[in-house]
Amino acid sequence: SETLTKGENKKETSSETLASETKRSVVVSVDGSQASEDVVDWCMANVFRKKDKIIYVHAAEYGVAPYANAGMGGGGAFIVDVNYQLRDEAAKRGTKLLRRMAARSHEKGFKPSSLKILMVPIGLSGKATLCDFADDHNPSLFICGSRGLGVMGRAFVGSTSDYLIHNAKCPVMIVKTPATESKDGSTETPNAAVISA
Repeated sequence: SETLTKGENKKETSSETLASETKRSVVVSVDGSQASEDVVDWCMANVFRKKDKIIYVHAAEYGVAPYANAGMGGGGAFIVDVNYQLRDEAAKRGTKLLRRMAARSHEKGFKPSSLKILMVPIGLSGKATLCDFADDHNPSLFICGSRGLGVMGRAFVGSTSDYLIHNAKCPVMIVKTPATESKDGSTETPNAAVISA
């Protein structure tokens, strides 16, 4: 005869089991660089789960033509048209990029729930726009790459990853991609650090 001990036939509900069953919202920022493609590949291999709500975002920055040329007849209207054209071109580039990243994910069996173009308002930076999106949507995890600007680059330009780590209210994961190829032509595997808010 069989003897059952108490709890033997109950489903285990450890935190590890619950974590694997929980649907997460994962936002990945892409910018069209090789580094962002490496980040997407790394996320598919190491982060994404089949039940995740995956959202790809792109902060579309575009140059703005100044309204300073008063010598042109009707110049103001012309400049406005140019600015709309610049914005539309940035949106088209962003759409193409997001669709390419979605197709890349589909090949590995991950279907993004959403593709978002964030048009960067005049006077605001891409990193601030991404941070606002993260704060408004409060994802389980916000992921972006690190381009390896170095100390001087971060001092003068400021990195998006540094900005998000210090300002976003949600957990942020930075995926550090290889800056250069090794002598034999191979690249290193990206690595990541999670910074929780």
